[in-house]
Amino acid sequence: MFSNSFRDKILPIIRNIQIDENRRKIIIARFVDEVVVYDKKARVTEGFYMAFNVIITVGSVILPALLSIQNVNFSEDEEVDESYRNRIYWFTWCLSLLISICNGLIQLLSLNKLYSSYIMVREKLIAEGWKYLELCEDYDGKDHKQNFTKFCEEIENIKQSQTERELVFLNPKPHNSNNANNANNANNANNANNANNA
Repeated sequence: MFSNSFRDKILPIIRNIQIDENRRKIIIARFVDEVVVYDKKARVTEGFYMAFNVIITVGSVILPALLSIQNVNFSEDEEVDESYRNRIYWFTWCLSLLISICNGLIQLLSLNKLYSSYIMVREKLIAEGWKYLELCEDYDGKDHKQNFTKFCEEIENIKQSQTERELVFLNPKPHNSNNANNANNANNANNANNANNA
């Protein structure tokens, strides 16, 4: 798994850098563990997204087939036919409901966007961590002890940006209502001007 291989690679390097033990623990807790957390979030989100999509795809293929045979006579006994029709009807109803629920959950939770976002944050954290450990780019010219505060700030900025993105996914801005409010305000202003002119 990614989390195990990442820990195996990064932890020996972190343990060998010249830094206070307390700061070393902070790096492990706020960097290494967070990378693992976001990787798990991405895997869970991907699992639900793929499962829901499989249900929607397979169900959408089966549903028309069931509807096409709903009124077919399966035998010469009317009671037997009615029993089969009832079973097909309720199975079709349940399948249709399941497809709608899965589709609704994908749209409500924005699973595809969340998965991409989690992967992006994970890779950003990893890239920032390697820059710090290698003392390159923004960390060039100073040692790990001097760059510690800057590294922590960068990690927290990445996490804060991700939190803000998640809030946007769960609470999209009502653009239409804003436009309606602006239109109403404009109408009110025009009415007031007309009244004054009159």
